[in-house]
Amino acid sequence: MGREKRQSTRVIRSLALLALAIAFTLVISISTGFASRGFQPLKNVVAQIFGTETPYPTVTPVPTEEGLFDLYSLDGEAIAQWSSAEAVTSFKVTAYQIEELTLPHPMEVTLDGETVDVDKTWRITITGTGFPVLSLGYYIWIDDINVPAAETAPGLVGFVFEPSMLREGAKLGMSYTDWIGLRQQLPVGLDLKKNPAP
Repeated sequence: MGREKRQSTRVIRSLALLALAIAFTLVISISTGFASRGFQPLKNVVAQIFGTETPYPTVTPVPTEEGLFDLYSLDGEAIAQWSSAEAVTSFKVTAYQIEELTLPHPMEVTLDGETVDVDKTWRITITGTGFPVLSLGYYIWIDDINVPAAETAPGLVGFVFEPSMLREGAKLGMSYTDWIGLRQQLPVGLDLKKNPAP
C-alpha cells in the first residue's frame, strides 16, 4: 500500500513538472513574439504565434528609413474638436482634437497586413488627466476600430492612416488594453469641419 502511494506521489509530481515546463515554453514563445515583432497587443501576438486571426483590426505605422520624422510635433489643420467644462469618463476627458497632417515625404505603413505609401495622417489628441502610465498601453477607438495611443502631456495621442475611419458622427473612445469591453466612449460624435482628404 505504501509503495503504491509513493508511486502515485511521483506521478503527480511528474505531471506538475510537465505542466510547469509547458507554461514556461508558452511564456518564452510569447516573449519571443514581442521581441521579434516589436510591441503589439498581447492577444495579437498570441494570435500570430498560434496562427489564429487577429481579434480586432489595428493600424501600425512602419516608417521607412526616409520616413523617420516626428509625427507628434508636425503642424496640422484641425478638422474636428470638442471640449467640455466637466470631465467625462473615468479618464477625466475634457477635450479632443483631430488634425490632418501633410507628411514632408511619403511614409510606408502597414494597413491590415498590406504595406502602402501614404502622404497624410490624422492625429487624434484626447485631453484628460486620468491616464496613468501603465505597461500594456492605451488605445483610441473610432467606433469599433482601435489604434495604439501614446501617453503624452495632454493625455493620449494616436494616428489614423485610413481617412474613411473618420466619418461624421463616429464615436471616439479610449481603453486600457485593446479589449473592446474596456472601451469608454465620449458622449458626442465627430463633428467634422471638413471631410478627411485621402
